[in-house]
Amino acid sequence: MFNKVTQSQNPSLTPNEPHELSLLTSRRGKYLRYGMSGGSAGSVGRNTLLKATGERVELDNCCHPELAAHDRLQIETPGGGGFSGPL
Repeated sequence: MFNKVTQSQNPSLTPNEPHELSLLTSRRGKYLRYGMSGGSAGSVGRNTLLKATGERVELDNCCHPELAAHDRLQIETPGGGGFSGPL
């Protein structure tokens, strides 16, 4: 069973007991989604395992991590590019 954390800007999942997961995510590379008509580029996505011990581990876009009880899996989805400059 997982606890869903939504109080922060980046929601995360925290297992109450050890779990194995499979992550199949995309657009986690170095290439940003481009903006149009002067808009800024978007952001890349990121998968981070925040261990209960305080260690922070950046995960690949496709992986099979093992989570201990009370570790936190944080998934930041990629953003698209903007359109036009700031007002």
